[in-house]
Amino acid sequence: MLRFIVIYRSPATEDVLLDDEARAKTDEEVHAWTAWAKLAGKRLIDHGSLLGNPHVVTHSGISAAVVAGSATAYSFLEAKDMEQATALMHKHPHLVRPGATIEVYEVLPWPEVG
Repeated sequence: MLRFIVIYRSPATEDVLLDDEARAKTDEEVHAWTAWAKLAGKRLIDHGSLLGNPHVVTHSGISAAVVAGSATAYSFLEAKDMEQATALMHKHPHLVRPGATIEVYEVLPWPEVG
């Protein structure tokens, strides 16, 4: 089996819940994610977590950056190939958010140093 990291991107970061309406919507989303996790079964090897407070590090310094399309969560999957990994993501509840995307990357081993 191959390992994959899944990066969930949203137009806004996840670290602020504004009001009771937003909290109720978040609770609904958490229940939907939990249902999806059960569907994924053993292929979901690490549910991951939410991400917040993004900062960008470059050669010229560090800056706080709230960028549209920020990474807002991650997960790890095992699958036989990329096709199986991405097929598992087609019905993920994250995609109901306007502007939300999911990126799937194969986790590759570090090259051996000779």
